[in-house]
Amino acid sequence: PNIVYVMSESFSDTSRLKGLDIIGGDPLKDYRTVADNTYSGQMLSQNYGGGTANIEFEALTGFSMELFNSQMTTPYTMLVPGFKTFPSLVSTLKNRGYQTTAIHPYNTSMYKRKDVYQTFGFDQFLNEDTMTHTDKIENNPYISDASAYQEVMDQLEKNQQPQFLHLVTMQTHMPYENKYDEVPYLVKGDDTSSVRSYLQDVAYSSEALKDFLADIDKLPERTLVVFWGDHLPGIYSNTTQEANEGYQLHETEFLFYDNQHQLTNEKTVTSPFYFAADLFQQTGIQQTGFQKLLLALQE
Repeated sequence: PNIVYVMSESFSDTSRLKGLDIIGGDPLKDYRTVADNTYSGQMLSQNYGGGTANIEFEALTGFSMELFNSQMTTPYTMLVPGFKTFPSLVSTLKNRGYQTTAIHPYNTSMYKRKDVYQTFGFDQFLNEDTMTHTDKIENNPYISDASAYQEVMDQLEKNQQPQFLHLVTMQTHMPYENKYDEVPYLVKGDDTSSVRSYLQDVAYSSEALKDFLADIDKLPERTLVVFWGDHLPGIYSNTTQEANEGYQLHETEFLFYDNQHQLTNEKTVTSPFYFAADLFQQTGIQQTGFQKLLLALQE
């Protein structure tokens, strides 16, 4: 099957935080329409308000950051570029005949992604300068999720061999103020312009994901999608952070999607380094020995 990874910038559920009450509708309603009918739940992020590259590292390699020395703050800049090759989902799938593509609608210098993706073995890296679809929403300075998903669809539709596509989105990246002319949301307990605008951001993100998965359903080839938010946005007041001290500030949303609709409807809490092993097990893809070790660890 085709496999699509989508790491969605700061995608999380504000309504899960204690002391906050959203007025004006549910910004994640389109997301829930999909998530409620497939394998989904919460993902534990190491960081609050940042640390994107470390979550990406865990998801692509299956290595937990917990096992590194505390000085190893960012493997993307401090570890991976020192290797010619590095074991990852990319190399596993390349060895099985997959074409591998990374897509990040931003520049290539952040976290040395250009070097890291080359070490991982991606066949190509599409960025803001090489993407075909670069539309933005209103005053948002970043390329929209809808445009990024169209870039993914182009690759899926034009290539005959199995595809592994890894998308890291930017639409919901900070800063959040002044992106949109009208924001319908109010938040009792932490009603700043940043929080309100963030909710509009994830609402657009939610809608784009639902439309993307509807397009995935039309593909003749079996296509699997792993979608997750990397961390919560660092926009909440000290009062909100204190009220949610502990894991609440580290739970984002995730889902697995199968356009042949053969996944269970189970809800769970997981970590990003389990994604590939979990996906392979659930969909009958041959697991590596390391993935079997991860599944035993998960159990």
